[in-house]
Amino acid sequence: MFTMFRIPALALVTLTVVSLAIGDTTAHAGTEWYGSQVVRTSLTGENGTLGEQFFHVDWTAALTSSGQATMTGYVYNDYGQPAKDVQLEITVVNPNGEAVEHVVRPVRGLVPAAGRAYFSVQVPESPAPYRVTVASFDFLEFPSGR
Repeated sequence: MFTMFRIPALALVTLTVVSLAIGDTTAHAGTEWYGSQVVRTSLTGENGTLGEQFFHVDWTAALTSSGQATMTGYVYNDYGQPAKDVQLEITVVNPNGEAVEHVVRPVRGLVPAAGRAYFSVQVPESPAPYRVTVASFDFLEFPSGR
């Protein structure tokens, strides 16, 4: 019975944190990237951040012919409901693993339940590695047929 209420309870905690936030503050979760103008309020639990629990990201960064750094890849939704308003945080990290610069970029459209969504975004050019995380998201909940 505990597992049946785990996801609704987690959703309620997320909703409460977001409701109490001011301005552009968003509840955050994990899966590596770069970000700007987001107050980080990571909700960590026994299994990591919410983003790490529900998503994973595969990506590649490269320079375009015009010299702009671009990151492309897929966000995978490991949860049973589609997600909307998914934001990726892309962080440039130095050799010590410390964040040097970050930006937040949207994933366009829905990320289907147990599926993936493609993204292509501009990022700051950097010889240092990137860390990409799912910073925020909303699941679409459907009413039960009862």
